[in-house]
Amino acid sequence: MKSGWNKLILGLAMLPLWAILAPTTEAQEAGKYYRTQRGNVHFLGDVVVGGTLTATNEIVTTDSLTFGDLATTDDLDVGDDAHVAGDFDTTGTTTLRGTINGKAELRTLKFSYFDVDAAASQNAAEWGIDTADVGGAFKQIPVPVGGSIIGIAVYSNAETTSGTLTADATVNGTATGLQAGLNSVDDKQTSYTTQAIDADTVAAGARVGVKVTTTSTFTPTTADVVVTVLMEY
Repeated sequence: MKSGWNKLILGLAMLPLWAILAPTTEAQEAGKYYRTQRGNVHFLGDVVVGGTLTATNEIVTTDSLTFGDLATTDDLDVGDDAHVAGDFDTTGTTTLRGTINGKAELRTLKFSYFDVDAAASQNAAEWGIDTADVGGAFKQIPVPVGGSIIGIAVYSNAETTSGTLTADATVNGTATGLQAGLNSVDDKQTSYTTQAIDADTVAAGARVGVKVTTTSTFTPTTADVVVTVLMEY
């Protein structure tokens, strides 16, 4: 009997610690993860990390990933949503087929264009970059970095009582199609439109401006209007 116990203890001593402590295959299935002695870790369910996750090999999951901070020197492949509340740093390839939710700061440039006593019957009129330059020569602003137009907004100091005003963001004088406008029904005094990054790209050195169109019935023509264009880079 003592000899049998000695053999059992000797056999356990020869096993790696993870093999002794690891759950059975059935328990691994129920817990939705696989564990290997070396190499990759494959998760079948959610992975929630409250702190920093550092990986020198692949991280593969068919479900969602939630991190405080994430750093990996290899590929990251997520089949569902990825939630990163902190820093995200990878030197490999990142493939995400779900939603990306992060708190990274977006760098932007804002450009404003004005018209005092905005007239009716304007047809793709380029507005100036300050209130002293309405209709002047400086109608487009050159940018020192590349990026993309992500938003446009219009504000009037008086409610629109009839007709419409439509502002279109431009790049090098060409309308992008990203518009915001005023009317006498719902957007009487302010309006804005946003779009995804890279929908309308802007190269370094390009010029950002606006073109504004008003109907012949637009009033009040004493309204002062500003159009703001937002660019990320």
